[in-house]
Amino acid sequence: MNHVRLQRTIGTLNNTEKRKFRKFLQSPYFNTRTDVLELFDSLAQSNVEPELNEQDEKNRRLVASYLFRLLEQFMIFEEMQQNTTALSWHLAHSYKKRRLKTDAERVMGQALDALQEDPLRNAGYFDWLYHLRFEQLYDRETTPAEDEAPVRQLFEALDHAWLARKLRQICLLLNRKKVYRMEVPIAFLPEAIQYVETENLKEHPVIGAYYFAYRLLSEESAEPFFQQLKTALFDHAACFSLEELRELHLIALNFCIRQINVSNRSYFHEALDLYREGLHKDTLLENGYLSRFTYHNIVAAGLQCGELTWVDHFMDQYKNAMERTYRDSTYSFNRAKLAYARGRLRDALGLLQTANYRDLLLNLPAKALALKIYYELDEPDVLQNHLTAMRTFIHRKRVIGYHRTNYLNLIRLTQRLLTINVFDKKALQELRRQVQAEEPLTEKEWLLEQVEKLV
Repeated sequence: MNHVRLQRTIGTLNNTEKRKFRKFLQSPYFNTRTDVLELFDSLAQSNVEPELNEQDEKNRRLVASYLFRLLEQFMIFEEMQQNTTALSWHLAHSYKKRRLKTDAERVMGQALDALQEDPLRNAGYFDWLYHLRFEQLYDRETTPAEDEAPVRQLFEALDHAWLARKLRQICLLLNRKKVYRMEVPIAFLPEAIQYVETENLKEHPVIGAYYFAYRLLSEESAEPFFQQLKTALFDHAACFSLEELRELHLIALNFCIRQINVSNRSYFHEALDLYREGLHKDTLLENGYLSRFTYHNIVAAGLQCGELTWVDHFMDQYKNAMERTYRDSTYSFNRAKLAYARGRLRDALGLLQTANYRDLLLNLPAKALALKIYYELDEPDVLQNHLTAMRTFIHRKRVIGYHRTNYLNLIRLTQRLLTINVFDKKALQELRRQVQAEEPLTEKEWLLEQVEKLV
């Protein structure tokens, strides 16, 4: 038995789960060995095992193996409790095996009623709708031959389950292709899309949402489908699982980012709408944590939209939702950005100078922000030293690819700003042209603003 794996898994249990698992181990139906319970108590309290001789170690491995098997059973049991329809399904089949047909039909009917009351309308919903209706239809001793409605409903549930699942997987694949190069053949794709369109299934919240997401991912001019996807996410969120909402929010946000990258600035507002909705619905948190990258993006969108007060509240509210490793530096950097946006340049500079930015992808943006502040404070000597140090940092840390090119472009063009003859209109026009043409250049807008002030 791999003790590291056992300790790692126990370490993921919260206090409530540990108490429940301990009761699980105390039940003689599941466990009759006291040494298994003792080992769990030892690992749950300290996660450190004592030194043992060879024989004791052998016995310990055996006990650990029992404990890990019971832990996996407990995890399965906990997952099963979340799906009441599945529990009803198994209970009904247990009744059927005992030839208690009336009780089986009662449980099936109750399960179907509960399923219909649940707002969820994803592939899982249609799967269970199919299974329950199948049982009801073919368990009857007599079914009127002319009654076509139950059969139609059965096939509709089966088709909708397939379509929802198929379109979801297509969207997940296409979204990955934006990052990773992969070519996977997709069977029945044209037929699935045509069926959704001809049967007007775009009006169905879940099938329609994945259809719109597919169009976003597969077409160049897809702006109309973005609004339809956004409407589905905002108006019919209860129809999706949390995982599905997270996937679709990510697809919509990635589309916004692509639009922003081609200078369609109105999509900052669209992105902020999605971020706000995602925070409200908890779709942006994974395992209770908010990614530092998402935190940065939310602040950036809020600042671009001029929502400074909202950004201020957001940063404090979600600071502790970030992983501890990056929490303070991320918070400090974004506080500096907010201070800069409010025109409090000295405050922003103080925040940048007191924080420790070990993360390279945070260190460089912090240096770029300091660069802008030194320029706007009209401190050319300090800025010159900063540019030299920043260039040295990039070469010494061996920053490569996009980031290297982007920040070296910023340094070079800022250097040009410092040394240009402000009375040479031709030189200023040439600098403007260079800034506009340069790629990549994340601070292009700021540089153009500074050039315009000199013209």
